[in-house]
Amino acid sequence: MKALLGLLLFWAANSAFASPDRGAQFQNLEDMIEALNLRPYFQAQPERRLKVAILDNGFVGAAEEIGHALPANTILHRASGEASPETHGFYMARIFWSLLSFDGRDTRFAPAELHLYPTFGYTNFKNAVDDAIARDVDIILYSQTWEYGGNFDGGGFINALVNRALDAGILWVNNAGNFGDSTFNSPIDTVADDWVSLPGPNHSVAIRCEQNPLGKCPVRAVLSWNAFSDIVDVGTNKDLDFVLTDDTLNVLASSSLAQTRETNGLPNQSLYPREILQAELSPGLYYLRVKNRSKNFSSSDRLRIVLSGEFLKMDGFDREESLLPPADNARVITVGAADSEKSSLSRVLQKPEIYTNSLVSLSADQNFKGNSNSAAMVAAAAAILLSLDPSLSRAEILAIAGQNVGAASGAGRGLPLESLGFRPTANCFVHANKNNLPAHLAYALSYQGTLVETSAGQKIFYNEDPIRLLPGISRYQANDILVFGPSGPGIYPRQSLYTLPPEYIELLQTPAGQQICASQEVPKLPNWARLLRLPSR
Repeated sequence: MKALLGLLLFWAANSAFASPDRGAQFQNLEDMIEALNLRPYFQAQPERRLKVAILDNGFVGAAEEIGHALPANTILHRASGEASPETHGFYMARIFWSLLSFDGRDTRFAPAELHLYPTFGYTNFKNAVDDAIARDVDIILYSQTWEYGGNFDGGGFINALVNRALDAGILWVNNAGNFGDSTFNSPIDTVADDWVSLPGPNHSVAIRCEQNPLGKCPVRAVLSWNAFSDIVDVGTNKDLDFVLTDDTLNVLASSSLAQTRETNGLPNQSLYPREILQAELSPGLYYLRVKNRSKNFSSSDRLRIVLSGEFLKMDGFDREESLLPPADNARVITVGAADSEKSSLSRVLQKPEIYTNSLVSLSADQNFKGNSNSAAMVAAAAAILLSLDPSLSRAEILAIAGQNVGAASGAGRGLPLESLGFRPTANCFVHANKNNLPAHLAYALSYQGTLVETSAGQKIFYNEDPIRLLPGISRYQANDILVFGPSGPGIYPRQSLYTLPPEYIELLQTPAGQQICASQEVPKLPNWARLLRLPSR
């Protein structure tokens, strides 16, 4: 059960990093350094030591590691009220410090001050930003996003607060968020009985709880619409309600706050244009529906539904406009995970500006991905660059960091072999014979894959994680296998490796640190937006 609970946290955008041994070192630190091309900079002498602030929901475990896994001058600030029992911030700080200091062995780039601010809730978030400005910090790392508080365009009261830090000259590095396959966007068009027109049955967004080892799906669904003010205590009179039903339209949960411009303290009122549903679902099909209460929406108004929880599928999700605040702020550096199908983005806002591989490995069976990791890595790279030249602008840091990521070698950056269950048949992975391939394998290879021999049969390697080619498909566990057969792709547990039909082949990113023989690197995939969308099973 402990392992399963850890997996539930694996991809959560704003939840705790799973809790391995706090003293464990990152097994793939060398790969992380190489991916960002940081090694040459360790030969240089920094011009100035920076002040750095890491803002995150919780830092459980950090206090005990100050002077050990974290630098001795780390300042852990206290939250206002009850603190969040999360370890996520602690691990972001560990990734940042490990890269900045070569795992503590080279402290030339050690910050003059490292501030850790618990920022669960708006009050804590505001207090942290205010204090970071007062202390004149140079960089803020924020590996979180907000499910509401913005207008899908960089506006709203969350970004108004972030803008204060940016105006003070602070470089802000933000993760993109992990809602790429769980965000739905729509205009607010009303049909009969004041229901908002949505594409599913009975004007709904269909969601499915998949069969899973827990036998249930805890779900959190947040409805918001573009009526947030830049001032936190200014409300709206545009009012929507939110309903969750089963497939026979029995109401399982509802949220019907009365949105108001000014609150008078009544319990069912809210200044904010948002409704939140939480439930625990059995495997099956469910519907989210929206009702127009105020009837004062215009053609320019839009709504967004964001779904959180494991083993859930959302119909009609909009990966290409799934960026939440403050990742949607034009002036922050937004970082995505190149190896996560859940990484959020916005084509309209042209964000994230930079992608990196995000794999962090603590042991063979403790491997973590997600753009929180990527943001911490890029923040460390930015800190090194800014320490060497404090005059660098945001644009210059982005340009150098982007070139460094592009300069990374062709060694594989997928999961380590220990968690995949196979080995190369030689010192490197040998090319397999491609003569007389069945049509479905030739099709999969046409998207710049390489057919190789392994100790578990033939597989197709890609430079990036091929699951990003497949909208609507997600892994439950980091090492689940993505296979392709005559009827299309599918996801299976890794223990199914030897029981799949022979016509199915595994597609995966080249394993960490591995090479394909004869120095024939897998070519980099082209722009994801233009890739062929493979059919889903």
